[in-house]
Amino acid sequence: FPSAVTGLARRFDCIVFNDVLEHMADPWSALRAAHPLLAEEGVVIASIPNVRYLRTVVDLVARGRWTYVDSGVLDRTHLRFFTRTSAAELFQRAGLDIEQIEGINWIGHSRSKVSRLFPMLLRDFAYTGFLLVGRPGPRRGDR
Repeated sequence: FPSAVTGLARRFDCIVFNDVLEHMADPWSALRAAHPLLAEEGVVIASIPNVRYLRTVVDLVARGRWTYVDSGVLDRTHLRFFTRTSAAELFQRAGLDIEQIEGINWIGHSRSKVSRLFPMLLRDFAYTGFLLVGRPGPRRGDR
């Protein structure tokens, strides 16, 4: 990836990693490689599955099951698994300052009053993934 973009003059306002980082052996390098491609105020946005999702945790803890499937949190092609904390650490270790992190795709998806309480009651367990927005820390010349 880095060698493919050497000498690229164009800079991007936003680079998106939608459900791809968990498929990489080294997602830290992929995120770091995005830094020089960003415009001065550019951002990196990623959606990352949440292995702490309630169904995954219940299957593991209560049923002793860790069953890979064709899609979702336990997609059989995932090489990495993340929680809110480890997703934030991924961004930070790649030199990105996190501007936003929030749960996405919550249990219920309906408009009922009860299902709207799930995210508040269950917190991170209610979400199948997280959205992260980050910017590179101080540029090398600014340190």
